[in-house]
Amino acid sequence: MSTVRRDNPLITTPGRPLPKRVAIIGAGTIGPDIGYYLLSSIPGLQLTLVDVAQDALDRAEARLNGYIAKGLKRRRLTEAQAEQVRSGLRTTLDYDAISDAEWVLEAATEDLPLKRKIFAAVEARVSDSTIITSNTSSLPAARIFSELKNKSRATVTHFFAPAFRNPAVEVIRYEACDDEVIEYLRWVFAATGKVPLETSDALCFMLDRIFDNWCNEAAYLLEHATASEVDSVAADYVHAGPFFVLNMA
Repeated sequence: MSTVRRDNPLITTPGRPLPKRVAIIGAGTIGPDIGYYLLSSIPGLQLTLVDVAQDALDRAEARLNGYIAKGLKRRRLTEAQAEQVRSGLRTTLDYDAISDAEWVLEAATEDLPLKRKIFAAVEARVSDSTIITSNTSSLPAARIFSELKNKSRATVTHFFAPAFRNPAVEVIRYEACDDEVIEYLRWVFAATGKVPLETSDALCFMLDRIFDNWCNEAAYLLEHATASEVDSVAADYVHAGPFFVLNMA
């Protein structure tokens, strides 16, 4: 069995710079949060947010504006950073708008046929060098990307809610994806304040298995405390309590 060398992503020299053009497919719950993280951490980024429903795009834009206002109020954002987020966002119903993206990230519903349909549409429009990833929390990469013509540039990058604040993000290593792509994604996340967790391509990966058991234990506590009380205590140790995260889903 061959062994893959895993260097610290912060001391590696990537084969390409931070992306300047990223597209996210899905303007529901987590897609906009991922977009806010990317826009606020990568200078000069142009982000295209794609959805099939205009009202979803409108809600996503309103949410990002809310994050900006809160960031300014709490002095976590400067005016220049806030303007970068505002000016870097483009929303659209048109998949053709992603043709120049260097990285396309899917954040749609956990539906395997839907995800395969999305990736077929993406692959038909982007260049051969474009990295393609899914934010699925449970579906193995080998299943999601089984119908792609070029699987070597595709894998799973699973963000944990709330995605703009929680540092954890899983990067799935599986045999069809080039090691260079995996190492580049690890570097991007480390360079932008995330903690990339390399995980094998197992059902539900690592974070979901931990989270599901955490939620089960939290449910037992409802005999002695309210959901908000459980979340309040949990928030002293992690970025969000179990019931808060469940309500986001």
